[in-house]
Amino acid sequence: MDTNRTWEPSPSYSQFLTESSNFVRINFHQLVNNYSFPEDTVKDLSKCLTNLDRYDYILMFVLAIFWTIVRNILTTNLFKPIARYYRLPKQEREKLPESAWKFIFYLSTWCYTAYILLWQSGTNYFYKPTDVWKDYSMSLDVPKDVYAIYIVEISFYLHSLYATIFVDHWRRDTLVLMGHHIVTSLLLVFSLSIRCHRAGLIAIFLHDACDILLEGTKTCLYFKRQNNKNINIFELLANIGFCCFTVTWFVTRLYWFPLRNVFISSIYVHQHGIQVPFPLFLNSLLYILLTMNLYWFSFIIKLLYKVVTGQVKEIEDNREYEHDETNNTSTESKEEIKNEVQQKVKTFIKDGSSTVFLLNQRKVDPSVGRSE
Repeated sequence: MDTNRTWEPSPSYSQFLTESSNFVRINFHQLVNNYSFPEDTVKDLSKCLTNLDRYDYILMFVLAIFWTIVRNILTTNLFKPIARYYRLPKQEREKLPESAWKFIFYLSTWCYTAYILLWQSGTNYFYKPTDVWKDYSMSLDVPKDVYAIYIVEISFYLHSLYATIFVDHWRRDTLVLMGHHIVTSLLLVFSLSIRCHRAGLIAIFLHDACDILLEGTKTCLYFKRQNNKNINIFELLANIGFCCFTVTWFVTRLYWFPLRNVFISSIYVHQHGIQVPFPLFLNSLLYILLTMNLYWFSFIIKLLYKVVTGQVKEIEDNREYEHDETNNTSTESKEEIKNEVQQKVKTFIKDGSSTVFLLNQRKVDPSVGRSE
């Protein structure tokens, strides 16, 4: 581990917002006045992807298929048998494989990325983000371990795009989640090709930390009720996990990410005249990702408000569609219809004839018993 690591101060939020506005305004002005569409766009995209060959893309898609197969094997032979063994409720049994799979994946990738950033010698990028641009050029060599984590992450998000549509449970934010997977995949592919992998490592490190806590907390929630009994230890773990998740989300995605990652990748590059191809497009993806982080944080705030005000008694994923409420409403409607029918039958029996019954019904609805 490199012990000579000094913490580089971050800019303030006000500085970030002001400089971001200037960055977008200046680059957009240059784009409008000095850019030819689509000719220059094709040239920029070609330049951005010049360092990746077809074998890199084949490896990404092969690994995406591999993750799909591995997930299916784990779901069939591990996650579902565990859910049956502990006699989890039906909905929890169905949701467990998704969260358990993501928890295992994100924990693995985050630990590996943390090792590279925090322990490996010569990778001072998280502590001193400006070092990501030290001796930068499009011809930089990508270390094998960094290349590996990039290919794994890209292939996973390609798999996740498929899984979100065809495998995972649909939620209120499913369309946003699909957009997130597309934006993240583009960012990773382009940053690897133009040799911005150092900055990309920071983004992976900051985002995967939250996903570990999110999926771990949801997994604990699914184990909270076993064989029609509440297991208090899992409820306690879920509450602790949610608190840690909330704090981690704010610190990593809404504080460090904009001030130590987006700032360095956009504003710092512009201020120091570092020649990075297609800067406005690539940084627009970063700002879109930041906007999505704010969008999802609104769900966290809403849930916190409901817990504090007593509107909900326990932690839940408020992105879920209210399946239970829908089922309850449907059940209640059926019960109302059933009761109404039973009441009419009782009235029929009490009156002793169908004629009296129909006469009583016509008092309520004059059309009853009329022929056309």
